[in-house]
Amino acid sequence: MMSIFLLTEPAIPHLEQIKDTLSGYYQLHEVGSKDALLEQLSGFQQAVVIFHSTGEKVSLLSNQFKQALGSVSCIAVVTEDETLGIPGYQFDCDFLVGKFPPFEILSRVSSAVRQSELLSTIQDASQVDEVTQLFNRRYFQNRLNGEISLAKRHLSPLSCIIIGVNYYQVYLDSYGYDFVIKLLRHIALQMQNHIRQEDIIARIGDDEIALLLPRSSEKGAKILADRIVESINTTPFQVADEPEDVVVHAGIAGYPLPDDSPADADAVIRFARHALHNARCDDEAVLLFSEIKPAL
Repeated sequence: MMSIFLLTEPAIPHLEQIKDTLSGYYQLHEVGSKDALLEQLSGFQQAVVIFHSTGEKVSLLSNQFKQALGSVSCIAVVTEDETLGIPGYQFDCDFLVGKFPPFEILSRVSSAVRQSELLSTIQDASQVDEVTQLFNRRYFQNRLNGEISLAKRHLSPLSCIIIGVNYYQVYLDSYGYDFVIKLLRHIALQMQNHIRQEDIIARIGDDEIALLLPRSSEKGAKILADRIVESINTTPFQVADEPEDVVVHAGIAGYPLPDDSPADADAVIRFARHALHNARCDDEAVLLFSEIKPAL
C-alpha cells in the first residue's frame, strides 16, 4: 500500500477531509516537522507528500522532499488567494486549491501515486549494477552522503567496508568476462548472507564491493568484515569441475573520520580504499584506516 505523508506543520487546510477521503485506500503518516519528514522519506522507495505552503516556499519544500527521495510526488494544499504568490514556472508539484470535493482529492493523489511508481521504476534502473544486480557507485555515494548527514545530526557512528578481489585482472585475462561475472556474484552472495536489512551493499569498482553500515562503529564493522572475508576465502568458487580459491581483503573507514577531517562520501570511500590497499600490502585480512601507521 502506497504511503501518503501529511506534513502537519504548518497546518494543512481541510486536513480532516483529506484524511477521511484517503484513509481507506492508502497508508497515512502524519509528521509534525519538515526535518522529521525528510528523515523518514529516506527509508522509503515510493511515497506521496501532502503539505501546505505559500509563494516560492512551495517549490523550495518540494525540492527538499525530492532530494530526500527521488521518486516522491508532492501535492501542495493552498487557498485560492495563496495561488497568486506561486510563480508559474515553479509548478514542480500538484495542487489542491480552495474547497475541493473528495473525488478531486482521490484523483490528484491517484495521479501522484502513479508518478511516484514510475519515477521509482526509472530510478531503480539507474541505480543497479548490471553485473552483480547490486546497487551501483552513484547510488552508494548518495546514500552514504545521506547517512553521514543523519550521523552528524544524531551524533551516531557509521562505517564503510570495501571488499577487494585479489588477482581480478588475472582472472579476467585468463578466464574471460563470464568467469569474472560469476565470481563477483559469488562474492556478493557471500556478503549478503552476513549483513543486516538496513545495510547497503554496492559494487563501486571493477573488483570492489562496498558495504555501508549505518549506526555501526569501526569495531563492529571489523567483526563483520572478518566474518565476511573468512567466509569468502574459505568457500571455494566452483568453476566447471575445478574449484578456484578466491582471496579478498577488506578496508574500513568510519565516521567520524580521524583528526576531525571533513566528512563526505568521497572522503570515507577514499579512506576505506586506502585501508584496503594497506591490507593487501601487509597481507592483513581486514584493516581499519585508523590503524594504519604513518610512514617514518
